[in-house]
Amino acid sequence: MIETKPSLSRPRDVKSQSQMVRGRQEGAVQEAIFTTLQSLLRTLSHTLGNPLAGLSLTLELLAGTALNAYQQRYVERCLRVAERLNAHKESWGRLGSPAGQGPFPAVDLLPVIDGVLQKLHLTTTFEIHIDVPENAQQVFAHEGLLVLALTHLLSNAAEALGQGGALGVRARRLESQICISVWDDGPGLSPEVQEALWVKPIPGKAHSGGLGLFWVAAIVEGVHRGNLSFTPRQPQGATFHMELDAPAYAPKGDAS
Repeated sequence: MIETKPSLSRPRDVKSQSQMVRGRQEGAVQEAIFTTLQSLLRTLSHTLGNPLAGLSLTLELLAGTALNAYQQRYVERCLRVAERLNAHKESWGRLGSPAGQGPFPAVDLLPVIDGVLQKLHLTTTFEIHIDVPENAQQVFAHEGLLVLALTHLLSNAAEALGQGGALGVRARRLESQICISVWDDGPGLSPEVQEALWVKPIPGKAHSGGLGLFWVAAIVEGVHRGNLSFTPRQPQGATFHMELDAPAYAPKGDAS
């Protein structure tokens, strides 16, 4: 009679259960982070509201009076800053509000991508690849928040590359959604960082403190009810994907 060895399924089951528990714990941590972010952003947007309104009104009144050259430049500069702060306040209010806001207008991707690249001055340092076909050029989105999400992802890509290399933005249609992918051919992310990507800040991020992905996730998943994901790039590098709802595509010349 041949002696059978004990089944090894039990240890595998225990390991699987352990992974499930850890997954639930990480999900709870992520939920707590999002709740905290939303509360902070609601408070920030509300706190800035009245002072910004008063500041903007005061500056507009001053701009309509007789000013010397120095005063005019000063007031114009303050007005530009106030306009940017008001735009940020609106974006923070959106991020701090309950999910599923909308409906959002259709936003053209190409000018948004070009604007972010120019703002970050990436075109003079890196090899840039933009691949946005005609059927994937619009998404339903809050334009200011889409700009913010792309800014974080492209800043991360540039930071990973350092002083040179290639990065790009690719868009593909997935039925009623567009998948916007931001990639780089840098060193990529370690397995440890990948494992806790949506739970812990990315270490070594000088400008965002590693919190950039939390902002992107809040924008894509919290506000737009989209999907944010990551895949390693071969042979090296990283790719982040944002899936957002999109208008139906009608080829040019199609009268229907």
